[in-house]
Order: sequence, then structure tokens, then C-alpha cells
Amino acid sequence: MPDIYISSTNKVILGGKVVGKPSFTKNANGRETCRLSLQTDKFMMVKGKSQVFSTVHDVLVTNQYSVPAFKQNLREGDFIQVIGELGNANGKALVTVTDFGHEAIFLYVPSDGGDQNSAPEQPAKGGSFDMSNLPGKPSNSGGDDDFFRENAAFERAAPSKAPEGFDDSDDIPF
Repeated sequence: MPDIYISSTNKVILGGKVVGKPSFTKNANGRETCRLSLQTDKFMMVKGKSQVFSTVHDVLVTNQYSVPAFKQNLREGDFIQVIGELGNANGKALVTVTDFGHEAIFLYVPSDGGDQNSAPEQPAKGGSFDMSNLPGKPSNSGGDDDFFRENAAFERAAPSKAPEGFDDSDDIPF
């Protein structure tokens, strides 16, 4: 019987808000690192009421492309996504983002107007994300061809003609 090789995977994808001030240091090899805390939120209905459950994760970024960008631009309240691996340091869980198949990117940066140290408040909505109070225009904000409007699918007319190269005499192979 041939040998069976089983591989395992250690991959973590987190998207959330930076809490606290990120710290930047150099490791023993002289490379800059960024240590930060990332808060993820889970929205759940408890006894008919929407509640938010938050978890704070410790993240160490050593990715050579992400650290300089974070050093220049990252601040408390920014929304970022990290893809790394789960490990531990001193008995605490630690997500490490290295150069090898990992990344750390900005998802949303609060506007410079108003309070610069926090992200916009987001009320609990059972998992939905209301973009109406964010600067700019949401991608599903409306217009004449608003795909996301309630009952919009029922108000659309059928196509006026068949697609190019298709007629009813074609055999469908299934």
C-alpha cells in the first residue's frame, strides 16, 4: 500500500477595525514589523434583539510591502484585512502576516473630516452594513437601473430579442 501524505493548512483571514495605536519596531534581522490589535464584530439576534459581539485579535505584520504603507498611513479606527497564519506568543494567540502568501491591506479609511481617531459608528443590524453615513456614494445607492431596489426584479421587462447566435432550433446538449 503506498504511503498517504496528508497536508494541513493554517490560514487566517480577518477583516476588522484597528483598535489602539499600532507599534512599529525592528526585529533581530533589522526588518521593520508592525504590531496591532484588530477588532472583529459579529452581529447576532439574542432574544429578539440585535447585539454586537466583538473579539480583539493580536496581529504581527512583517510583510515587506504592508509595513511601510502601514507606517505611513495606518491609524486607529481604520478598517483593514489581514491574511496570515495563526500561532501563539507567550501563550496568546497571534496572527502573523509574513511575505509568503500573506497580505495586509486597507479596506476603509475614515475621512479626514470630523473625528480622525475612530471609524463611523455602525448600529447593529443583524449582519447588514448600512453605508448611508459613509462619505462618498455606495455602489448600490440607486439610479434609474437600481438592481438592489426592492421589487426591482419584478418591474423589469423581458428582453426584446434573443441573444446573438441563438435561436429556438439549436439543440441544447443537456
